Amino acid sequence: MKLELKNISYYERGSEETPCYDATVYINGKKAIDVSNNGQGGCDRQYPIEPFTYKDIEKVNNYLAEKSGDDFEPLDTWCQRELFINQDKKLLKRTMKKNIMVFVNKEDIANGRYYLFKIQNNVMSLMAYIKDKYPQSIILNDMSFDEALKTFRNEVSIWKLLT
Repeated sequence: MKLELKNISYYERGSEETPCYDATVYINGKKAIDVSNNGQGGCDRQYPIEPFTYKDIEKVNNYLAEKSGDDFEPLDTWCQRELFINQDKKLLKRTMKKNIMVFVNKEDIANGRYYLFKIQNNVMSLMAYIKDKYPQSIILNDMSFDEALKTFRNEVSIWKLLT
């Protein structure tokens, strides 16, 4: 089963206890479930899109519970995780377009603290200067976008990056 979260509208201002958003879950490339949350602490609302039914939503929840080992609102958890991955992708694309993003050391990754260096004429010279000045640094612009995203989200082993 291939799941994707698309048509995401995130309302940060409306998010109090839970994320406030609307989105569509696609199953194997087909629109299947409309999901939304008003951001005030309740569960997501999940409505099937025909020809899908509530039984299909139940199957997705069972699939995600089995895959994650957690049966507490697995579709809600998955949707919110995908929502935040989507937000991080947007942030990275926007930020790395004009800046070099750097974690100076492994503690910065764990703390989510990064530094920005405005991109100027010679990007390669600037990255070489950063590597020289901060030998333990991890430059996100020097990685594939997927690696940079995983590093930014602290989903990759820090020790792997530093070896």
